[in-house]
Amino acid sequence: MRILAFKHEYQPEAIAAAQEEIADRTLSEDEKSQIQQQLQKEQADKERRAASELARQARWSGIGTRLSGAINPISEGSSSLRKRIVILCIFFGLHSLFIWYTGVQYLQYVFDSPLGSSVIFFLETLLLMLLIPLGVFLFWIGKRAGWILLMGYTLYYILSALIGFIVILRMRPVESGLLSTSSFYDRLVDVPSAGMVFVLFAAFLGIAWTLDNSRLKAAYKVTSKSYIWAVTLMLLILVVSFYSFSYY
Repeated sequence: MRILAFKHEYQPEAIAAAQEEIADRTLSEDEKSQIQQQLQKEQADKERRAASELARQARWSGIGTRLSGAINPISEGSSSLRKRIVILCIFFGLHSLFIWYTGVQYLQYVFDSPLGSSVIFFLETLLLMLLIPLGVFLFWIGKRAGWILLMGYTLYYILSALIGFIVILRMRPVESGLLSTSSFYDRLVDVPSAGMVFVLFAAFLGIAWTLDNSRLKAAYKVTSKSYIWAVTLMLLILVVSFYSFSYY
């Protein structure tokens, strides 16, 4: 009778055998009633366990959804916006690793040199080492402050790369000891550092253009004050960098 009550759990051969077995037996009404009650109880237990399992899965699914929303609130919207956010986070994440690598080496150099007594060198290095990872984290969780930090650093990098590019081209010496009078193309090709600085300038210019995307700004609720804060941050980093450079 159990097989017949739960036919969906058994093969057709087992069901046919159970029917033949019941036909060969003579059961009283009390026995049939007891068996039916037992089967109903088993069915109720199965349904209760199934409902409990579904409820548990729903709870975990809800926790996962809420956790995903807390980690990255901008989880809805077009796929192009999501891809843009992920690409920016990956770019700045890799860039922050490079900053940390060079920053640790630079701090070791400062400790072993007479410059170790100057606080400004530590301030400049630690500022960049902390600013970019913080900006990436805040940007990833959908905070406007993350956009401000990344845009401010991007503007700083664009301006400093442009200044460095001009200085490298103007200060390249020639055999006569005078400043170079060769063409712009010759100086760009002959001086690898100039070409690299130009590539970085172009790359961060593209990053600034991406951060300035209207849909991205709408997602992060960027206002005119956000631009003011970004420019202020850029000027702050420039002042610290130039003040540090004056010690050399």
